[in-house]
Amino acid sequence: MNAKRIEQQSLNRGVIINILMGSAGMLVYAFTHLEALFLDASFVLIEVISGIVAAAISRISQRKTKQFPKGLFILEPVYVFFKSILIIFLMGFTTWSVSVKAYLFFTVGQGTKINVVPVLIYAIVMVILGSCLLTMYRRGNKRMKGASEILTVESKNSFIDVMMSIGIAFVAMLLMFIPSGSPLSFLLYTGDFFITIIIVLMFIGQPIGFMI
Repeated sequence: MNAKRIEQQSLNRGVIINILMGSAGMLVYAFTHLEALFLDASFVLIEVISGIVAAAISRISQRKTKQFPKGLFILEPVYVFFKSILIIFLMGFTTWSVSVKAYLFFTVGQGTKINVVPVLIYAIVMVILGSCLLTMYRRGNKRMKGASEILTVESKNSFIDVMMSIGIAFVAMLLMFIPSGSPLSFLLYTGDFFITIIIVLMFIGQPIGFMI
């Protein structure tokens, strides 16, 4: 099978899975208002949009013009660059939002207790779907002998999303065992802040690395 066709099939299937994941994330966020879920779901929705763009680039990148006699492959690194900027902006915005909420809790005691059960169910489902997506991208790129820059980026981004979901699931399980009157009860209101900051610190280097 033509390498570009393999790439396009992987991207198209990825868009479908990401639509399901992003929709589920926004639905659970609407009930819980957890910024970590907003970050996770927004990241997935970015993948939906960028997946559609990437599939279009994959189709036209082989076209040759007078200015680009070897094809429009320059579009691929341009796509990676702008997607990285968008991811960095999303991480920065979410960090600011969750930091404001944590500040209000620690200074004036304003906050909402986290509803753990739907978060845990969501995170487990996202880990399963994200792992399937990651495997699909990696297999597609392996069939192309690692030649797809787009699938390489999508694989790394899917890995980030899986790790986000694992982190959210871990925090949700931890919160289930914290009683309201314990010294750690503040995590029932601010656990969202800590997992978001950890996620950003762990993975901010990847989109920055794509831009260099």
